[in-house]
Amino acid sequence: MSANLPSATGPDIETVRGLQADAVSKHGDVIQLEKASPSAQARDRVAETFELLLREFFAEKYIFDKTSFVLKRGEREMARGPHRTLSDGEKTAIAFCYFIACAHKKVATGSDYKELFLVFDDPVTSMSYDFVFAIAQTLKNLNISDQGEISINPGKIDGTTCWRPELLLLTHSSYFFNISLTNRVVDDNAAFALHTDGKSHNLARLNKYIAPFQEQLIDIYEVANGKDPDHRTANSIRSVLEAIGRFCRPDKSDSLTDFVKHLAGEEGMTLKSVLINSLCHGTYYDETPPPDDLVLACKETLVVVEHYAVGQLELVKKAAKA
Repeated sequence: MSANLPSATGPDIETVRGLQADAVSKHGDVIQLEKASPSAQARDRVAETFELLLREFFAEKYIFDKTSFVLKRGEREMARGPHRTLSDGEKTAIAFCYFIACAHKKVATGSDYKELFLVFDDPVTSMSYDFVFAIAQTLKNLNISDQGEISINPGKIDGTTCWRPELLLLTHSSYFFNISLTNRVVDDNAAFALHTDGKSHNLARLNKYIAPFQEQLIDIYEVANGKDPDHRTANSIRSVLEAIGRFCRPDKSDSLTDFVKHLAGEEGMTLKSVLINSLCHGTYYDETPPPDDLVLACKETLVVVEHYAVGQLELVKKAAKA
């Protein structure tokens, strides 16, 4: 048996070829559009995302002028300049918002948004605790759509057209760690602590709340009593002072700066350590604080602990004698 199959005529073949060529051309246009779109719109997208995040942190207190790319206090220019108007915590929060917004500048094509990996190294330095929680919530709800829209509306997350970006959070703050873990900013199986046995550093998995100054107070006590300070000591001091202020005098501890001012003004406990006073401003006097000043800072921190939480110090002393 045989069948007569229809054959394409000359005009039909030309039509098919034309459609194929048109499809190839349009596919090329799509690729070029994808490549051009993020970079061409980067400034506008950065401005929109920055404005969105600023409103989340400051409501109408600080307004971003997208045309002039200037931050204003309300509707007015900052007459004294941002460096004098903004607190250290506000500067850190604004930098955090701008860092996220600048993700738009890191992509070459729309599909690159899925490749973003954001790293935050202690984003809560010199912040009041309200800001710390706001940062944790922002990181928890942060999402990016397949159109490159950055949002903090968790209702948009579906894992397909809108997803949470990959994150790596590094922190010395037990408070921020606990908030991040208990509020599921990170998965339960994705939290680790770096610790040392004196010879090497190791990562240990953590999946539960850690008590403030568990190890930090021991480190401070040992340095105050003759052990050489190391890279952990300064952060141990910060962690313990913040924890004492937060739990014992929350009314005086919107920030470490406020707590240290309270100690000097109302408790008569003036802390002379250059390191502690520098920590209040989110920085160090030097990249490597002098050992003598670290020892002084540890001794002054123990005075604060003894004043507010002597029981904690007694436990450390007993453990040291055991």
